[in-house]
Amino acid sequence: MICLSKKTYVYMNIRSLLFALLLPSLLLLGACHHVPDHAKYIPKDALMVAEVNTKELSKKIAWSMITGSNLWDKLRGSGSKKDSAKQSEFIRNMQEAGVDELNTFYAYLKSNGGTDNSACFVALIPLKNAMKWESFVKKTFSDATIKENEKRKEAHLIDDIYAGWTNNLLILVSVQKAETGYFEEEEGETAAPVVDQEVLLASQLESAFAVSEKNALLNDKRFAAFENHKHDLGFWVNIDAVMSSYGSRNIGMMTGGVGLSNTMWRNSAFSAATNFEKGRVVTDMLMYSSDELKEINKQYSNKNVEEDVVNRVPNEGLDYIFAYRMSPEATQKTIEKMGMLGLANGYLAEQHLSVEEILSAISGDMVFAMNNYQQKKETVLFDSTDASSAFSSYKTDMDVLFALRLNKKEAFRKLLNLAVSMEMLEQINEGTFRMKSMGNPSDSSVILVNDQYAVFANKARNAQNYMAGIYTKQVSQKVKEHIQKHPFGMFFDYNSWAKRTAGVMANNAADSLVYNASLKTFDNLVFNGGELDGNTFKYKMSVNFVNKKESSLTQLFDFGKVLQEAQDMRDKAEAARMDEMMAEQDAEEEPAL
Repeated sequence: MICLSKKTYVYMNIRSLLFALLLPSLLLLGACHHVPDHAKYIPKDALMVAEVNTKELSKKIAWSMITGSNLWDKLRGSGSKKDSAKQSEFIRNMQEAGVDELNTFYAYLKSNGGTDNSACFVALIPLKNAMKWESFVKKTFSDATIKENEKRKEAHLIDDIYAGWTNNLLILVSVQKAETGYFEEEEGETAAPVVDQEVLLASQLESAFAVSEKNALLNDKRFAAFENHKHDLGFWVNIDAVMSSYGSRNIGMMTGGVGLSNTMWRNSAFSAATNFEKGRVVTDMLMYSSDELKEINKQYSNKNVEEDVVNRVPNEGLDYIFAYRMSPEATQKTIEKMGMLGLANGYLAEQHLSVEEILSAISGDMVFAMNNYQQKKETVLFDSTDASSAFSSYKTDMDVLFALRLNKKEAFRKLLNLAVSMEMLEQINEGTFRMKSMGNPSDSSVILVNDQYAVFANKARNAQNYMAGIYTKQVSQKVKEHIQKHPFGMFFDYNSWAKRTAGVMANNAADSLVYNASLKTFDNLVFNGGELDGNTFKYKMSVNFVNKKESSLTQLFDFGKVLQEAQDMRDKAEAARMDEMMAEQDAEEEPAL
């Protein structure tokens, strides 16, 4: 287990987590179609669970590509030569360390539940030969003492890593003492007693092995169903446990002591199942809502974004589009369920408004789009009278548009009038507004309002064309495929966007190498869903590749090698620059003869 302070838990150090799992090679080993036996050791109050399934992954990439690469050297980061050599030796011998490489590997975080605000990390690693693992420990961690009891063998490998194993399971525990001083101690709280680190490690290991059937996460039917669904990578978040452990207290600190009702997250959870397919990486996500919100969620139902809202978006040069169908009625009831409705209405009453009036102004259908993004290089004079003061800069230009479908025009007009009175907006003419801060005469940003829509655009012609429905005659295929027919949809055309940013993204040899490889690798990103099934919201995200026929995992690994090569180029360039600086410094210090 890694015991982390709450601050450390939120801003987790990735490198230390990888090392706690004995380097990334362990994370690339394991998978089954059925639920493996050691999944029973995951406790039901685990905050987060991650898993890797290599029975499927091994079909998509040759292991020699992994074991024969020095990518892990880069993942380890810089360190002493002794540590680097030790870790390299570990990677070379990992396959012979007794680990069952075709199985499922789990890692989870769990709150300690004490007054020290700490969380713990556990890694569950299946073994196929415990004797080989023991030999590996003796060879790699020669200072470690192996202890044996009737249940298992244990060893304190290094300062913050403790291991315990049976014939078929290895559990790793890594502990960091909780930081102090981040949270102010509340009245009545006492400092946690100082505990010997090895004793703490051993006790956490004992807890990890002692998860009862009753307290196992597999008793949650949702997690059990998730485990039975085949996937390459899995991720589970117990939102209820996370919020109960530290979230509600943090929210109270941010809101001046105003807390939220735990009915918002009671029994809620999130899962993500990722699969590396040919030409794309697909992640299916499920948001298991609180039982208390079941009736409210029915108002979201399966209502999709109104097609006319998204069909009016400019289709030429469409780089990014985001569309969402919010239920104003359900939103108001959610605010009420949170216990915040009275407080919100109290603030709004000063402006002669209410939450209900604001939400009634819109239908809930909205869209944001970005078109024709580009960056052009230009020469700028720092001193207009001095040609030698010229330097290069990049000017960004794009078309941005945001539109809302209106419900009650009078209510929305009341909001606009309030913004005008507060000098946030200025009215140009009937139905035309602009931001007060945008005083540049050449700025064509505008807000247009009619009986059906309110639209903001940084270029007036796009707002006018949206209102006129000019683009509905030729709706973008991207919109038809990825945005329509969903309550929520997002599309980012990376390839077309990146082609217009070469001047910024490829301004040296190393960056150019990565930039060109990215254009050959990545096509676009699609994220949509929001459909309600029972009390669960469904989402899907797909990272789509240019090459549709080759394994996405192989393509990602090849792209990783390009990143490695580019970093080597940067390291060499930096070393050369430092050598040049040192040579210049030595020349300046050398006494004249």
